[in-house]
Amino acid sequence: MTLIRATSGTQARLRVRSPGPVHVAVSAPGAGQAIPGPPGPQGPPGEPGPPGPEGSPGLGLAGIEGTLDNPTQLPQPGVFYGQSFIIDGNLWVWRPA
Repeated sequence: MTLIRATSGTQARLRVRSPGPVHVAVSAPGAGQAIPGPPGPQGPPGEPGPPGPEGSPGLGLAGIEGTLDNPTQLPQPGVFYGQSFIIDGNLWVWRPA
């Protein structure tokens, strides 16, 4: 068996006379690295991840502030969106115009 080594950027030439088959192995920079093929099929869904952080409050019912006798008793200044009051059995929710 004859081994010929060529350094990077050079060429090696070998003439072989053999009565049987000749096997040639070539090693080059990057040899042994996989060559990317086409993408495979979609895999199964994974496990759910952990819950995310709590979000900021949305626009909704902020809480029932109390019971009033009539709508004229509803506070005007300082009321924020979503505050609610019960008047005559009905829920009144503050929503700015």
